[in-house]
Amino acid sequence: MIKNQNQFTRRTFIKKAGLTTSLFSLYPLSYSSIFSNSTDDKRIIVIGAGLAGLSCAYELDQAGFNVMLIEARSRPGGRVNTYRDPFSDNLYSEMGAEYVDSSDTYIQEYCKKFNLKILPAKQYDGVYVKGQTSSIEGLRSGRDLLPFKGTLEGKLFGQEVQYIQKWIDLVKLKGINSPEVQALDRISVEDILKEGGAPKDIIDLYTYANATEETAVPSKMSALYMILSNTRTSNFSENTVEGRILGGNDQLPKTLAQKLGTKIMYNRPLLRLDYNSNGIIATVKEKQRLVQIPAKKCVLAIPASILKNIEINPGFSEEKMDSLVNAEDFRKNGIANFDFDSKAIDSLIAANAPDDTLYKKMGMEDDAGVFQRRIYRQALRFYKSRKGGSILQTFYDTIPIAMFFLLPIFAFILKILYRKHGLYAHHLVFSFYYFSFLFTVFSLILGVNFIWDIPDSIDWLIALSSFFYLYLALKRFYQQGWFKTFFKTSVASFLFLLFVAPLTAVILGLFAFLYY
Repeated sequence: MIKNQNQFTRRTFIKKAGLTTSLFSLYPLSYSSIFSNSTDDKRIIVIGAGLAGLSCAYELDQAGFNVMLIEARSRPGGRVNTYRDPFSDNLYSEMGAEYVDSSDTYIQEYCKKFNLKILPAKQYDGVYVKGQTSSIEGLRSGRDLLPFKGTLEGKLFGQEVQYIQKWIDLVKLKGINSPEVQALDRISVEDILKEGGAPKDIIDLYTYANATEETAVPSKMSALYMILSNTRTSNFSENTVEGRILGGNDQLPKTLAQKLGTKIMYNRPLLRLDYNSNGIIATVKEKQRLVQIPAKKCVLAIPASILKNIEINPGFSEEKMDSLVNAEDFRKNGIANFDFDSKAIDSLIAANAPDDTLYKKMGMEDDAGVFQRRIYRQALRFYKSRKGGSILQTFYDTIPIAMFFLLPIFAFILKILYRKHGLYAHHLVFSFYYFSFLFTVFSLILGVNFIWDIPDSIDWLIALSSFFYLYLALKRFYQQGWFKTFFKTSVASFLFLLFVAPLTAVILGLFAFLYY
């Protein structure tokens, strides 16, 4: 089947020219339905077998609905994960959610319902970090100090509060829903601690102290979450009363899964969701085929980080997508500030406001230089188009030209490896012939794949031929031994692919952004 031009220039080009395996290549384009009846008004699909999805599916099942729970992994529980295999009998370790808090009323109710016992967790007798052991009593009294610079005496948790107090006060003053507070969701914990003057050790301590609670590093965590958690009196601390489920916290998701039985389908990641007024169709991957599951309703009980990668048709509104997907950190970076109010920009665009007005609303200073103004102009152009097609096309168009710009660099590498074999021009001539071969080979790969999708293994074999061609060409051109030539071929390829090619890709990307 011949692919259309749009598919080729974007997805297929990246896949073939870059020899990067596309996820879509794993899925044969065959669909089948596992249900014959698609009109059941009580059929509801729940996506995600974490505690939220399990409890949702369980309650729907108890209410008499025909529920089906779809899970991408081979186990239930999501973030609740108890490890047993590496340990001796009757020993285990919580690798996800560790404690049942006194405020976790729903979990406590389920545990009571399923006769799961919650034992008080004797916690924090001591702390071992950075090769130092400290007792909780010693830390509280000030006798022991944490091995981190900038820490206060008598505290294990909450050392970061002194550096974020102004944002805590902002929440109390403006409210959670204020734009100033919501903007914190686009900032990481690490960045806001740095902005507040926290030393590196405080950031490192936050990582240690919150590892099991947050399961994320400060550079990937939302500052808004941290600020809000510190505005609550029930914030996690060394004094919090916690508990653990006897036998491991995974006993609860396993019990819920047992209650649901065959209504759970494991190892079936959701790829696509189509919906209208008549119902939904969920497309999941089942081994090496795509399976369509019809239903009346669908409950998405999966993290936003996963949801944003699922194809949903029709798509969510811009407001919903903004709540799901955190924009890249385009805050002040020394060149431009792209942390702008998108609604305000949209309103100005609708009113046909001049570009200079839009630039200022985006954050450009009045005395911005030529390069900075160019950045803002292209950023606005990109924002208006809401797609990267033109950028990609510019990127692709520059690749043939870039190959010949790389010629002198490759010749310079050869000059270093063969410094006693002629002038620089001598190596430049060889590079010209070799790059001509490369251009021919990769043009052949792209041309053939435009008509017929060659298996990736064959593409790799063809690409690998360029290495052996270089090996034989260097052997014949420079008249050195087989082993020495192989060594120099490997060094030249390594240097070129590790340093020169990536740098070129970055330069091409910047060029494409500035001039598309």
